[in-house]
Amino acid sequence: MLEELKQRVWQVAEDSMAERLVHERGGNFSIYDHDSGYVVITPSGVHRRVLKPEHIAVVDLDGKVVEGKMKPSSETPLHTGVYREMPEVGGIAHTHSTYATCFALLNREIPAILPPSLWFGGSIPVAPFAMPGSAELATTALPLLKHHSAVLMQKHGVLVIDKTVEGALLKAIYVEELAQVYHLALAVGVPTPWTEEEITAIANRPRI
Repeated sequence: MLEELKQRVWQVAEDSMAERLVHERGGNFSIYDHDSGYVVITPSGVHRRVLKPEHIAVVDLDGKVVEGKMKPSSETPLHTGVYREMPEVGGIAHTHSTYATCFALLNREIPAILPPSLWFGGSIPVAPFAMPGSAELATTALPLLKHHSAVLMQKHGVLVIDKTVEGALLKAIYVEELAQVYHLALAVGVPTPWTEEEITAIANRPRI
């Protein structure tokens, strides 16, 4: 069932390791299949070196396992909670990338400091703390996800949404780049965020 989607989720999980956004068994990735109403998601506790497409789980929007021998990610309630409230979302990436997680620990948003910030709705805000693995993670993140396609989860990591899981992974890569640049800039001064006028101007410029 949904073998192509399992392959895509597996590939994104592999790529996330290569990009150093997660380590070993960390992070989780999913696709929401609008046709079936099912969620294809990485399993819980499986080392990336042995993870295979057939290990990817399929669940319904209530988190009930539809197919798969492996237990789905412990963060399944986070993924399904977002998909229930935002059915336009097609892919989710949850990572623990180093620099972005530092700002999540500090409860400090990443302001709009570079053009890629516009991809996320300007700043990357911090969602209030909720226990990992709980349904409350989605509850705290959803108000921010209505206006930002990436949020930091306090004391936890990064949550990114997109129309596709590949798009979510690409955004997660940019989140970490922005976090690293912001961290380095803070080491030598106070970076100046983009103004609302500048954000509007670059958002409206012609695309070549």
